[in-house]
Amino acid sequence: MGIFNLFNKPQQAYTDFKTIMVDEIYLISVPDGWSQFKSDRFRMKSKNNKIQFSITNYGKNVADLSDSERAISTIDDLKNQFLPLFKKFINEGGFISNNDLEIGKDYIYQSFKVDK
Repeated sequence: MGIFNLFNKPQQAYTDFKTIMVDEIYLISVPDGWSQFKSDRFRMKSKNNKIQFSITNYGKNVADLSDSERAISTIDDLKNQFLPLFKKFINEGGFISNNDLEIGKDYIYQSFKVDK
């Protein structure tokens, strides 16, 4: 053990997970023992309350769109709508980006560190 190992925090190793549905759209796996708490959005916390996890889903229900709206709904439209929102989260909301922006064929994903 070197001198610098004294400053390394041990990593929490999670082995058991449970699956939870968010917004009746997608499933996530979270460690057993984490609990959901009431909020205006989906939020969970670890057993020791040191980690809080929040998910917000923004989107449009395709069934509610007219044919002309469906035709113009492209990934570029999503980029134009959500990339400025993500920047606003950082600049005005105090969120910290996890630098994991992912742009798929029909979705945009970005996670942020918030609160604790």
